[in-house]
Amino acid sequence: MYPRTASLLVLLVLAFCPPHRAAAQTHIQSVAIVDVPQATPQQIAAPSPSGQADLWNTPPTLTLIPHSPQAHPGKIWLATTDEGLHIWGQVQADDHGAQSPQDNAATLSGSHVEVWLSGSPAVPMPAIGWGNQFGPKNLASPADCAQSAGAIRTDPAPAKVVASCQSWYTQQLLYRQDLSRLFVRQWAFAPDHRAVRTSSFTPARPFEAFASTAWASLSASLSPHDLPTPLQPRSDDGFLAETAGAPQPGYSFHIFIPYSAFPPVRQLRLADLYLDVDVFSAAPAGRKLGGFSSTASARLPGQPATFNHLRLSAPRTFSFSPCDYALAPDAVSADRPSGWFFPTAPGAALRSTIGFVNPSGGYMNDPVGVSPETTQAAFFWRQLASGASACGPRLAWSNGSEIKRSNFSVDEKYFSAQSLPDGWSLLRSGPSIHTHGQFGSGMCGACQTANFDIYAVSPQGEIATALHLDQDLSGEGRSPEAADLAIAPDWSRIVFYREFDQPDPTWTSITYCLHGHTYELCGESKLTEPPQPANFKELRAFD
Repeated sequence: MYPRTASLLVLLVLAFCPPHRAAAQTHIQSVAIVDVPQATPQQIAAPSPSGQADLWNTPPTLTLIPHSPQAHPGKIWLATTDEGLHIWGQVQADDHGAQSPQDNAATLSGSHVEVWLSGSPAVPMPAIGWGNQFGPKNLASPADCAQSAGAIRTDPAPAKVVASCQSWYTQQLLYRQDLSRLFVRQWAFAPDHRAVRTSSFTPARPFEAFASTAWASLSASLSPHDLPTPLQPRSDDGFLAETAGAPQPGYSFHIFIPYSAFPPVRQLRLADLYLDVDVFSAAPAGRKLGGFSSTASARLPGQPATFNHLRLSAPRTFSFSPCDYALAPDAVSADRPSGWFFPTAPGAALRSTIGFVNPSGGYMNDPVGVSPETTQAAFFWRQLASGASACGPRLAWSNGSEIKRSNFSVDEKYFSAQSLPDGWSLLRSGPSIHTHGQFGSGMCGACQTANFDIYAVSPQGEIATALHLDQDLSGEGRSPEAADLAIAPDWSRIVFYREFDQPDPTWTSITYCLHGHTYELCGESKLTEPPQPANFKELRAFD
């Protein structure tokens, strides 16, 4: 802890209760949105609860509302810094209510504090369903299975097919309950009986009990392929809970929730949070929980819409990569809810967004897997010799003060850069393998096609195509069935190899040479030998 001076006390009081806001704070429970002030790290630092005397004497941000006769009254103060959310509390309780629990179950049954946090009042999801090459099949109820399940037909599906679909529908309802819990956090800790007799904060032993339990349930019931892995609750490194005595009988506590421990959120300019602080008394004999007080008058466990709606006076701004991508709707359908992301520590750019999409596939006539599946879109970048950054998946350029965007899509696997003597840069994407059709259905829908691109980027960030290769590898007609590439170390020369099976297996090659900032055809061979071993095995799967 740091020494605290009188000037810091004054600054902290002003942060929590500026003159023009003091009167409003006394009625904070009567308004729908609770304003949370910003404080500096210096204002946050305090050696002990007694050193926060001026804080305790300011109007609280929230009060603890008794929900039972045995509930402990108290007050809550909130503030944010660039690093996260701070919560202070004073609880009026008999000294015997404090404890030193040995495990999580003992913590929840004894006198303890719970903090609920979410970035959204609800988690919108697409309708339960699936899709195939003929479009989506959405179910409003199990009764819809009679027309949606099974192969395309005009008559009702067989009873066995309908029953299987209805069973799957019921399973999705249970799955969605656990899935939505991954967007909420519930931390709990108990005041230590040794701490409440001292004037110094003592670290408590907090644990997360809501999202982690849901993840354990999903892990036990789903295959690894169906698990919403991008939403797996992260470590709560940096989460801090500490308790001490209070000016009146009872205890005080301080909680720090770093942004890196937050659940997923949806706002790149994070201004709205949903928070509930509960204080429980010890459970009577035969009961799992004791009476409690809550900062939310209509609080329901795990339901963020019933929590206190916070509005940060200094919103935290996040960005996807140095090229500052927007938080776009999920792929496939523009009416899907916007993507989610895990907040990062200050100064760290976001690298991925999380969304929902229903399972789909060619000839998927009956439902399989989970609805919705969890998807993840990755953002990536490379620093150029000039100090600027080139970003994907939608190719963009940023020098910190200016951003240039393009309509080109790039693949992360081989995304790299090469500097040219005149200050220009070359960016490489691929080779990448795709199928002809989205679902692999139809004539040659599962046949492969290969893409390889090099883009030229000027010192001012203008982006143009330097080389584009798009090759069908179906082996049908005049198309090759395999390919490979040889790339010179300085990218000045690209050799594209192709294998044709008709009339006899034959490899040919086309050579492209860099002239200025574009590639031109500079050689061709009707009979050659491919690289051995293969440079890109994915292009020679049928070799």
